[in-house]
Amino acid sequence: VFVHSGLASQADNRLAFRIQDRLVDEVWGGGVAFDRGVKSANFGVLRGAAPQAEAAVLIESFFIDVPQSVETFEVWRRRSVRAIADGVSLYWLHR
Repeated sequence: VFVHSGLASQADNRLAFRIQDRLVDEVWGGGVAFDRGVKSANFGVLRGAAPQAEAAVLIESFFIDVPQSVETFEVWRRRSVRAIADGVSLYWLHR
């Protein structure tokens, strides 16, 4: 999960950490070895969202790098969608 490197607000960071925590729990079963944490970067999509959004994050939840990844994609997609939705819900619940 990414936030903007120079424009990230407290709301951006809270949302990012909520989603990251849920992704680690839902997709990786709580495995800390797979928790790469929240990162910051100067991505244009985040730069453009900063003045307009309540909170903005960019999520890279899955990429296919070997043929076996295709076989597990649907399971990962479902888990990721659930985790992201839970993270957003927690963000709004604990504002």
